[in-house]
Amino acid sequence: MKKIVKRAIVLLIVTLTLLGMVACGQPPIVDVDHVNADYEPDVSGNITWTFDTSNAFAKRAATSFIKAFESAYPNASVELDSSGTSAARVTGGTIGDVFWFPETQIYEYAITNNGLMPLEGYVAALGLDLSDVYMGIYELGKVDGHLFYVSRDYNSICFSYNKSKLKELNLDTQVSNDWSWDTLRSIAKTVTEATANDSEKYYGANIDLTYSPVYVTFFESSAGGTWCDTEEKKITFNDENGSTLRALQECIDDALAGYINPGAGSLTEGTPVFKYLIHPNVLTQGKDYDSAGLEWDMVAFPGFGENGQNRGFGCGSSGFGVYNRTQNPDTAAAFALYFYTEEGQLAYNGQPGASVPVVGALKDSDSWRYPDETEWKDKNWDAFVYEAQTASIVGQVVCRMPYEVAEVINNEMTLIINKVMKGTTSIDDAFKALETKCNELWSTLVDY
Repeated sequence: MKKIVKRAIVLLIVTLTLLGMVACGQPPIVDVDHVNADYEPDVSGNITWTFDTSNAFAKRAATSFIKAFESAYPNASVELDSSGTSAARVTGGTIGDVFWFPETQIYEYAITNNGLMPLEGYVAALGLDLSDVYMGIYELGKVDGHLFYVSRDYNSICFSYNKSKLKELNLDTQVSNDWSWDTLRSIAKTVTEATANDSEKYYGANIDLTYSPVYVTFFESSAGGTWCDTEEKKITFNDENGSTLRALQECIDDALAGYINPGAGSLTEGTPVFKYLIHPNVLTQGKDYDSAGLEWDMVAFPGFGENGQNRGFGCGSSGFGVYNRTQNPDTAAAFALYFYTEEGQLAYNGQPGASVPVVGALKDSDSWRYPDETEWKDKNWDAFVYEAQTASIVGQVVCRMPYEVAEVINNEMTLIINKVMKGTTSIDDAFKALETKCNELWSTLVDY
């Protein structure tokens, strides 16, 4: 027994020694406290960019972006590492100077893994004007006031819709980018009731209340950002005026009437006229409509309040961060932030198959409007950038609060919607319980 214990102790010592050697072999974390408007970055030398370019668009876009960056900064060069990102690579020091990840992992890499370098100082140091970058896209890259992430594209929630059916019911003229939540509710009710006795039934809309960019949009519709207070570390769903849950309750009321599919526990029958849509899904949904011989189009998510003046569209993206142990912080920061320039966005999202650019200057460009689909030329592509500068909001809860709290909300939303649809709880009671659970957990966290 003593021999076993001794061997275990020796093994532990050897393991700790090896880990220490590995840790000691990593470069130190970069100090960027001195980086401000007076700092002069030295954008030169080589950096490595970790970005999986296994699909044709990514390969074209990456090549074009590197070429544009190296043209803008001729003393710098970029080596592409076409492999995937993982937490193990970040903590183990095998990741590139700049690496790809979705916005849902910002907190994980910035705080949990302590692997990202703050970039806000470099915005000033490089003299970048980010006023044309969509507000929600910029904000989702921040954690605890620091910019850790730069988006490569812009995705906001919209709808595709069966224009043929709306024309048949004389409802198509009510649909426009500046429409209101009340208008959508009215159309949903009319469509459902008008086709209730038909062999081919329709209902109003698919509105997935279990998906963060959608339910955050509903939370923000009346209460603004007050439902999530990062300074006080507090979630407030049941506010004094009932603002936060008002639109959500209206959506549930319509779901209980069979007008809307809320993403869980649906009582709808038939086919939706309005389908939840993000830009990456346009090709699939558009081809489905075309195959069915239907006239179709797209429209922005409606505004809330009287006449729909309260507009906030949950947005998201994937993008890049800078490894905080990079040996070339100035060049790595300049490369990442080049995605927030018109030239960088044109180089990346100017390729066939592109996503929506993050800068307003390119909102009318053809590259992201599926130019190869010539019959779609006159579709309402503006839906994807409608009021993007002022109305785009951070869509993922994990980009607004500690991931532990966000995980609770994400996990509970499906359960709550299901229970409410089954009549086993009410919206108020369910969210009171969720609010308590979130705040009790948040009070125990010290990193946020």
